[in-house]
Amino acid sequence: MRQLLIAALAALAVVALFSACSTYRVSHFRDHPTRPVTELEANKFSYYVFYGKVVHQFYLCKDEGNALNCKIACDGNTDLVCPEAGIVGSTAVTNVR
Repeated sequence: MRQLLIAALAALAVVALFSACSTYRVSHFRDHPTRPVTELEANKFSYYVFYGKVVHQFYLCKDEGNALNCKIACDGNTDLVCPEAGIVGSTAVTNVR
């Protein structure tokens, strides 16, 4: 019984360490003058228990009447990777050169 309790607490600790609360903030929004395309820049803030992470994301959106259909342009499936920074205490690490 005690081993089951320890295993459950360990699983709960792992879930708590790797779970994040994320928010998005749009920083730029540009419409194309002649085509139904919109460029969107947003910052994704993810907060974990001991550190935080910020990713600057770029989206290309198609105007489809009442909605924008957006796809991320720097998802790592191409040669473009979104700039990101990790923050632990007063130390920051980034993938920007």
